Amino acid sequence: RGYLGRLEEEITHSEVGRALFIAITHDYTAFIPAMLDHAGPQPAACLVRDALGRPPLHAALEQGRVAVAQQLLTFGAELSALDKQGRRADEVVDPEVVDQVRFRR
Repeated sequence: RGYLGRLEEEITHSEVGRALFIAITHDYTAFIPAMLDHAGPQPAACLVRDALGRPPLHAALEQGRVAVAQQLLTFGAELSALDKQGRRADEVVDPEVVDQVRFRR
């Protein structure tokens, strides 16, 4: 069983974070709420970084996954979060995508 099949077991926030990046990358949006629910009210999963130093919100926005970005924001991700280079999502992502997220809030 992979990460997504282990949500009922005790797993760490870093494992949830890795699974979250997999779900974002492969557009497994149906799994994201369950992962974030599992992580708790202020999930550390929203704070993890991928190999490029991006938080999950940056990755979702860079791939144009507005619904996923909304889910992440609901669970504590912030548009002001910085990547490894010290940039916010609105500094590295298409402004129209960021606006879609802002207007849906």
